Amino acid sequence: MNKNRHSNHSKFVDNRKTRNRKKREKSPFENDEEWVQKEVVLNRAEKQDKKPKKESKFQVWLSSFGTDTFRVETPVYSRLLNELSRVAKFKNVVHKDGFLQFEASRKQREEIIALLGNLCYTHNIVSTKGVLNGVISVLKRAGLVVGMFCAVGAFLIYPHFVFTVEYNGDSDKKVQDALSHFGVEQGAFLWQFDEKAVEKHLLSLEGISFASVEKVGTRVCVRVVHQLPTHTSLDTSGNTIATTDGVVSRIVVYSGTAQVAVGDTVEKGQVLIGDYYLKGEEQIFAEAKGEVYVEKQVTFERFFPDEVFVETGEKVTKTVVGLFRQSNMPKSPYQCYTTKKTESKNDFLIPFTVCNWTFYEVKAVVNTMGEEEMKSVAYGEVIDNHQFERVIDRSVQIERVEGGYVVKIILTVEVKQ
Repeated sequence: MNKNRHSNHSKFVDNRKTRNRKKREKSPFENDEEWVQKEVVLNRAEKQDKKPKKESKFQVWLSSFGTDTFRVETPVYSRLLNELSRVAKFKNVVHKDGFLQFEASRKQREEIIALLGNLCYTHNIVSTKGVLNGVISVLKRAGLVVGMFCAVGAFLIYPHFVFTVEYNGDSDKKVQDALSHFGVEQGAFLWQFDEKAVEKHLLSLEGISFASVEKVGTRVCVRVVHQLPTHTSLDTSGNTIATTDGVVSRIVVYSGTAQVAVGDTVEKGQVLIGDYYLKGEEQIFAEAKGEVYVEKQVTFERFFPDEVFVETGEKVTKTVVGLFRQSNMPKSPYQCYTTKKTESKNDFLIPFTVCNWTFYEVKAVVNTMGEEEMKSVAYGEVIDNHQFERVIDRSVQIERVEGGYVVKIILTVEVKQ
C-alpha cells in the first residue's frame, strides 16, 4: 500500500517536470503575446516587399505604345501559335533550340500571359521596346552631347576671363585708368585682347619710358617704368645747345647772349645761346631763351618695283590649337599671300594657345606710273613723313635699276634747334 503511493507520487512529480520542459520548448519567448506580435509584423513586411510598385498613369500610357518580346519553352509551336492568334497579333516569330520567341503589342501583355498560364507554358519577357525607352535613350545621348559641348565651351571660354591683374614696376592711377579703358579689370571677359595696342597706348602717356603687357591664362602682367630726369653734359649750364649739324640761317634771342652768327657752321652739341648777358666786361646770369635755325642737306631714296603685290580682298581665317604654347602655321589656300596672326594663351590645367591665322590673297600688278609721277609720289611721302620749317631747295633724280626704278631726293631744308 505504501509502496504504491510512493510510486504514484514519484510519477506525479516526473510529469510536472516534463510539462514545464515542453512548455519552455514550445514558446521561445517568455510571453506568448510578444511572439505573436512579432510574427504579425514580419508577415506584413513580407507582404509589402512582395507587393509590386504601382506605375503612374503616364508611365502606363507611354508603355502601351511599345512591344514585348516573349520567350516560351516548347518543342512544338504550331498549337501554341494557333492559340495565340485568337487573342493577340504577333510578329518576328523565331523557333530555335526548344524555344519560341515572338513580339506582341504591350497592350496585349495581360491576355498573352493569362493564355500561357492556362496552357502551362514556361515563359518570360526577355525585352521591352517602347516610346519611354526611346525617349530615355535619346535624352541620355542628348545630355552626353550637351555635356561635351559645355565642357569644350568652358575649356575655350575660361582663358578669356581676367581674374588677376599684376603690376610689376611703377604703377599709378594713370596706368590703371588706361588699362580700364581697354577692359583690363578683375572679373572682366576679354574675347580679343591686343597686347601690342595696350603697350603702345601706355607708351604714349607722358612720363613713361617702358611698358610691357602680357596675358597669361587668366592673369594680365603689366610692367611700367617711368622716365627718369635726364641730365646731359651738353646742357648742364642752361645754355641753348645745337641738336644737329648745319649752317645758321636765322637767330632770335629773347634772353641771354648769342654765341653764333648767321652763316656760321655749327655742330651738334655746340652752344648757340649762352645763359648770361654782358654788363661792361662782367657776365650777369640770365636764362638762355631764343630760336636758332640752321640749314642742312638731307637725302632720301624711294624704290618703285616693276611689279607690286596688292591684296585682292579675298581672305581665309584658320584656327590652330597648340598644346604647351606650340602651334605651327597652317597651309595657306593661296599661292601668294600675306598673313596676320592673333593668339590667346591659356595656363589653366593644360597650357595651350589658340591661334587665328588670317591669309590675305595678293597678286602681282605691273607698275604703270611714269617717271614724273614716281618723282611726285616719292617727294610727297618725304614731306608727309618729316617735319621741316621750310624747304629751301630740292633736287629729284630717277634711275633705272634691276627690277624697277630708284627715285633720289636731295633737299636743302631749314631746321629749328
